[in-house]
Amino acid sequence: MRLNFVAPARRLVSRKFASTANLLATTPRPFGGAAFLYTAHARCYNPARKRSFRGRDTDGADGSGGFPAAPGPDMGRYAQQTTIARPVIKTGIGLHTGARCIVSLQPAEANAGVVFAPESGVTIPATADHVVDTQRGTTLGANGSTVGCVEHLMAALYAFGVDNVRVEVSGPEAPACDGSAREWVELLKEAGVLPLGAGRRVARLGKVVWAGDESSSAVAAPGGSGLALAVAVRFEGTVADRQSLWLRLTPRRFAKQIAPARTFALDRELKGLQEMGLAKGGSGENAFSVGPEGYSGVLRFQDEVVRHKALDLIGDLALCGRRFDGLVVAVRPSHRTNVELARALRAHFESAIAQEEAARSLR
Repeated sequence: MRLNFVAPARRLVSRKFASTANLLATTPRPFGGAAFLYTAHARCYNPARKRSFRGRDTDGADGSGGFPAAPGPDMGRYAQQTTIARPVIKTGIGLHTGARCIVSLQPAEANAGVVFAPESGVTIPATADHVVDTQRGTTLGANGSTVGCVEHLMAALYAFGVDNVRVEVSGPEAPACDGSAREWVELLKEAGVLPLGAGRRVARLGKVVWAGDESSSAVAAPGGSGLALAVAVRFEGTVADRQSLWLRLTPRRFAKQIAPARTFALDRELKGLQEMGLAKGGSGENAFSVGPEGYSGVLRFQDEVVRHKALDLIGDLALCGRRFDGLVVAVRPSHRTNVELARALRAHFESAIAQEEAARSLR
């Protein structure tokens, strides 16, 4: 079956937010059953995968990967719930506080979910219901305790199919690492993934779910197997300008194409961030800045800006608390909009489960 997400996605965004719809393209380019989303004015750095003489997929010229011959199975690779096989630790400084932060990932039993455990002894479920701040990062909180900047770790856990883990945190936020999720990917590879025997239920959308406004919008729509993302950004007056990507999420694609994309800020925002007491731990080792004429350092990808936005989106969507099949289209995504969509998805899935249980009780 050939899948074309571009035209339906554009119609959905056009119907709800007409002024932002021009960031999405009208022209699909099918590659092995998928379609590439791009904008008329954006640079497109996700070329199609080429076929080698042996019929195997090879990466595009920029090393970004591209698309497989057909959509793969559930991105988590396991039909069972999972946890990590062994405890692992990551130490570093916090991006916003500059404080020394330590995260210890501990195995958890089936149906435990992802739970953050700060030093206060409070446990904070990693769900959108427990998000208390989305200013320049996603902060979880409960009973007066908070843990900041959880999105990169959450993205890695979701992409690698880790359903249950206890995240013990020393410090006010997760370590910034190198500003991306690459070190979290390496940590999860070190930990290993352990099937738990309990079944994993992948949710399916029963309708289109919206979040956002004219400045930032996101929509989740039914379709396909696994999670597919279409992300478009625009930073007027900067060298980044317009960028977009289309990606069907798999562990390998996440590790190679999304996880290495680093945190960034616009040059014009830097003074304001400092005045707000943020980015105290920010440096050229964990972030880059975007100005009118160029970037503050060498990029890992020519479209690293939109790739990092996709990374944040995945981590925030993980807070809906369930794996789900569908397409998510995000136009100028922000942590606020991402979390709004995660809340709406969580409510949608809980409502569907309640309806199923009610129908079952009547049989």
